[in-house]
Amino acid sequence: MKILYIHHAGIFGGASKSMAEMIKAFPKDQVKPIILCQSGSVEPVFEKFAEQLFTVKGIPQIDNTRASHYRGFRWIILLRELYFYLGIKRVLKNVKKLHPDIDIVHFNEITHFTVLAPFVKSLFPCPIILHVRSLQRARDEGRITKLVKNRINQYADEVIAIDQNVKDTLWEFKNISIIHNGLKIPEIDEEYKTGKQFSIMYLGNLLFDKGIVELTQALAILKSKGVDFHANFIGARAATESWKKKFLNQVLWLFGIRKSAEKEVQDIIDNKGIQDDVSIIAFTNELSEYFQKADVLVFASHLNAAGRPVFEAAFHKTPSILACNDPKEDTIVHQKTGIVIDIPSPSKIAEALLEMERDREKTAKMGLGAFNLAVNNFDINKNAIKVLELYRRTLNNNYVRK
Repeated sequence: MKILYIHHAGIFGGASKSMAEMIKAFPKDQVKPIILCQSGSVEPVFEKFAEQLFTVKGIPQIDNTRASHYRGFRWIILLRELYFYLGIKRVLKNVKKLHPDIDIVHFNEITHFTVLAPFVKSLFPCPIILHVRSLQRARDEGRITKLVKNRINQYADEVIAIDQNVKDTLWEFKNISIIHNGLKIPEIDEEYKTGKQFSIMYLGNLLFDKGIVELTQALAILKSKGVDFHANFIGARAATESWKKKFLNQVLWLFGIRKSAEKEVQDIIDNKGIQDDVSIIAFTNELSEYFQKADVLVFASHLNAAGRPVFEAAFHKTPSILACNDPKEDTIVHQKTGIVIDIPSPSKIAEALLEMERDREKTAKMGLGAFNLAVNNFDINKNAIKVLELYRRTLNNNYVRK
């Protein structure tokens, strides 16, 4: 099967990593991946396994997620999406010219599907698979929500939700399969978590919506209580910026749109005197050594859902602190595989960290519970087969649309 994958972000993060792991786990010669993505750090990763890689300056999106839907000045972003849309149309026509025999188009997130699905369907008369990785707004929340819902019903042959939380926000669309993100089960040293110093890990870009500012404030609370800890923040740090990038960041800051929180994090570290207790590390694929040292991973984001780092940690028997007001047991079980807090406030993050630090034996048991849950739900080989079976089933349905 020749599959066109359309990925929405240029930065190599959780969604791109999950897509890459899935494609690499398919049995040999079953899928020929053609990938279209935004230029950025994802390119060298996708180039390693794509039959052909197409890149564009930007992927147009309509964001209707709970975390960053349009409100206030954020509506200005739609002007950028119009510009990106004009550019990607030319690239998609070139993809069609070079690969007229695409069997399935697989969108890796709902945000760009909403914009591109009609045009893509006009070019490629084949089934469309929609992979949804983010929580959506409630069904009665405005015109954008109605637009997204109509696009799904009209253009998506099958929908993949990454967990139960995501599925519960996808309204009444019928053809939804829960297929969890996956990871190759690593070989780990059973005796590695023996350090006396409490080790805390954060994995992800340093963004406001990931709760990194609140986590840093929580670490300052731990410091004030005399806790001996060290935290590793592992995420892509900004390279030296051009004057254009700096100017754009200032404009986005003025309108309350800028997402990067690196400056705020560094200010807290300096002002609270925790420079020796926190390390900010550039993103790396060599994560095992950090997971093996970590007593806990903190994923206290504003996204209200478990992200990929939670089960990556689980495969290393590292429990997580997760911010989520309605956790589902397919991703985390409170006090069994980690600790769930309802909101990502500094005080609640600090309280959960103190609980884990004071009872290391219980923390270790939660890590084992997390590992068992991850093996059951997040084995990439099993989950890749589920996606492959979904492809075959969709093709065998003779492209009949709901």
